[in-house]
Amino acid sequence: MERLMGPTSPMRLVRLAILAFVLAGAIVFVRVAPIWLAVITPRWLIRGVSIGFLWALLGAYVAAVPVALASCVCGFIAVRRAWIRRDQGALRGAMRGLLLASSCVLGLIMMEAASAVRLRLLMQIAELPTQFPERARSPSRSAALDDLYLVVVGESSARGDPYHPWLSVGQIVGWQLEQVFPGRKIRVDVRAEGGLCLEQAVLLLTKLKERPDAIIVFAGHNEFQTRYGWSRNVRHYVDEGPESPLALIELIRSSSAAGRLILETLDRYRGETPAPARVTRELVDHPTCSPRERAFLLDDFTRRLTALAAYCNRIGATPILIAPASNVGAFEPSRSILDASAAAHERAGFALEFQAARAAESNDSEAAIAAYRRLLARHPEFAESHYRLAGLLADAGSWDEAWQQYILARDLDALPLRCPTDFLEAVRTVARRQDALLIDGPGLLAQLSPHGILDDRLFHDAQHLNLAGYVALAQEILDQLGRRKAFGWPASAPIPRIDLATCARHFELDAAKWATICERSSSFYGRTAYVRFDPSERLNVASRYDEAGRDLAAGRPVQAGRPLSLKMPVPVLDPAD
Repeated sequence: MERLMGPTSPMRLVRLAILAFVLAGAIVFVRVAPIWLAVITPRWLIRGVSIGFLWALLGAYVAAVPVALASCVCGFIAVRRAWIRRDQGALRGAMRGLLLASSCVLGLIMMEAASAVRLRLLMQIAELPTQFPERARSPSRSAALDDLYLVVVGESSARGDPYHPWLSVGQIVGWQLEQVFPGRKIRVDVRAEGGLCLEQAVLLLTKLKERPDAIIVFAGHNEFQTRYGWSRNVRHYVDEGPESPLALIELIRSSSAAGRLILETLDRYRGETPAPARVTRELVDHPTCSPRERAFLLDDFTRRLTALAAYCNRIGATPILIAPASNVGAFEPSRSILDASAAAHERAGFALEFQAARAAESNDSEAAIAAYRRLLARHPEFAESHYRLAGLLADAGSWDEAWQQYILARDLDALPLRCPTDFLEAVRTVARRQDALLIDGPGLLAQLSPHGILDDRLFHDAQHLNLAGYVALAQEILDQLGRRKAFGWPASAPIPRIDLATCARHFELDAAKWATICERSSSFYGRTAYVRFDPSERLNVASRYDEAGRDLAAGRPVQAGRPLSLKMPVPVLDPAD
């Protein structure tokens, strides 16, 4: 053994022990450090470092491709020359250089292949459990008295923001079903998180341990903002040629799987980054995604929603799809763009005309309406013109046309924070084809709003309903379940009618909770104010929510001018009640 290993000295044993200790410490650090650092490191710092690393990685990758290819060519030329000269020393050096360059090219090829596989896997629909154990049941208990298990998946609206965790659509439905089935336990499992798109929301079902009786799906607002950050631009206008930095990003995204994977990861991190508290956008802006990317998102959303509804039917759970309504009458579009053919001078001239029309709103509304109509005749794709015109038409009592203009403003928003019409139609189509219960939010809530325009009478912000809105959705779910006699609904049991004040008392919405609701609503407007060219209107709404929250927290009645979303026949409970 000594002949094979050589003499063993004490110093060698010490060195080996030190090396083993260092390696063991490194392994422990690699395993433990990420968890430990994630706990103590602020999220904004992790996000910033990640974004910086990804940009550096993208730059290094883009630089490595031509360098590696050029090195291969140069290495081949050097080998050929050394071979011709029969210079053995130069030939060995050239061969080593060519081998190194070839290895780099091979590594890049393998990286491209692995990235393509990863992108392909990301497009696949998650496999959800289909085999569940039988629920335990007492011998004396019939199947009709089994527990009812309702699962809710989706985004922040699904979990009931800004009322989370006290109240949501699913929780209201579960509370009312207790009256229909007094001998059964109703369990509501809200598997929803803020900021999720449908792709991410479905993943929360992969760990289901038992078969749900119904799955409520409430998603559609975040299909863009989750994937694309507020600052993301794509090349759009005719005068943005191949020398534009946006053109380089577009080329990388379309020609390299690895580059696309890095950019998509970068988009997700930037999507979590709030806008700075200063104006960085222009009136005439860029779209956040290309038409091709938008078409992909719609197709992906439809495909995943179809698969989820089919899954519900396969396991015997009632699919309940909520088409998400949004605040169209009191929330401005975040970005507006002109047609791609508009050159820089035309964009500048249009901006001046728009600002003149807006200045006329306060003292000559008829002139402003005429100016906006002229602007829209030239550029019907500009969302902000539709929104400003809609407001003036509503003030003049032209409700039907105002509603149409508000919808166009939402659908033409180049940074969509609200579910557009084509995504709403996808929900309706899937519900019809998959025999799912459709809770048509826009149509249902329009019946509760004066003149049919959805605004801050029913919404705390762009997406999140107030209590009256959530109760209306829950009531519609109960109505449809009752008509279907779902879950063995007793023939003698009437469909419950939800009283708004009773609902508030049941979920104990006291003054402290209402103050928190105001604080969260203000935060939404504050976070989204600077994604626009003009943050003033959203900051004003945030200020009014702050004032209402302070009044409620201090036990004072909310003053006049409070947000309309708070004007409901709901008592603010005293903590002593």
